[in-house]
Amino acid sequence: MEFTGSNYATCINPIVVRNEAVEVAAPLSDGSGWTWEQAAALFDYVKKKVKYVPDPRGVNYVTRPDITLKFGGGDCDDQAVLLASLCEAIGMQTRLVLCENSSGESHLLTEVCLGCSSPEEVSRRLRNFYGNDTLKMGWERDCLGRLWVPGDTAMCRFFGENDPWERNGYIEFNEDRTSWVWTHPVKYFDRLDFGIQELKFYEGPFDTPPVDERVYKRYFWKDDTRYICWEVNFKHLETSTPIEFGYSAFWEFENGKIEVHQKGKVEIQAGWQNSKSFNGWGRAEPGSWKPGKYTVSIYFDSDLLIDKAVGEFTVMG
Repeated sequence: MEFTGSNYATCINPIVVRNEAVEVAAPLSDGSGWTWEQAAALFDYVKKKVKYVPDPRGVNYVTRPDITLKFGGGDCDDQAVLLASLCEAIGMQTRLVLCENSSGESHLLTEVCLGCSSPEEVSRRLRNFYGNDTLKMGWERDCLGRLWVPGDTAMCRFFGENDPWERNGYIEFNEDRTSWVWTHPVKYFDRLDFGIQELKFYEGPFDTPPVDERVYKRYFWKDDTRYICWEVNFKHLETSTPIEFGYSAFWEFENGKIEVHQKGKVEIQAGWQNSKSFNGWGRAEPGSWKPGKYTVSIYFDSDLLIDKAVGEFTVMG
């Protein structure tokens, strides 16, 4: 399909390649969770099965991962999405990295999170997997100190390799030649499976009360009500980097009139597995609300969410 969004992680689909991922990973299972060797094996699987084939002219085309695998060809976007999907299919956490080189060319690749592992231990085990003690592995650390190892099947020969990035102007190595600096700012895309869990309402003063002091309800007495606040709870997988996107909230009275239009931002910190956003409307003193039914509709400016949050409450007088 032609990709017209801004978040490549929305193309990751572990379900459609689950069987292939299991077939590759099962012989390397240690009987518990996934292993670093399985990540390398999935890299090699994509490297063997898929050859580089560019997009049509003038079109940014991202193929569904099972289709890329079926026909055995795709560009860097297709291969990165496929590798991420395979890794996610057996429980690994991945992210896609969009980088740019010194000539202005863009490139998409996969990184796999190996947690707070020792990079020396990871390198030792991956070298054992490949049977080559001279291989040089690279990695990044996120703001939580976790290790991310690159898997770039379109440009590199093995899992963890990044020398071709330097030759093609995407990075500059630090002195240790395992860590690096990107030539231009990069974008990280985490697979989050983002969704709206619930929208609920509570009453309070201008300075909204802490979460554990909020009393959620759908009916409010006019004489007791100051500010009515909405709270949206999101469910999602863990993110490796902070995420921010905007929202627009419309408060509609029962006669169809829009009483207020709010704009704001949702901020999600790295490592969070659930999050919330809230805002309110009213006055410091109770008694100003018109009795009747209100509908709050919240739209989100993000590829992560295609749904809006809608909820109703009633002010009784």
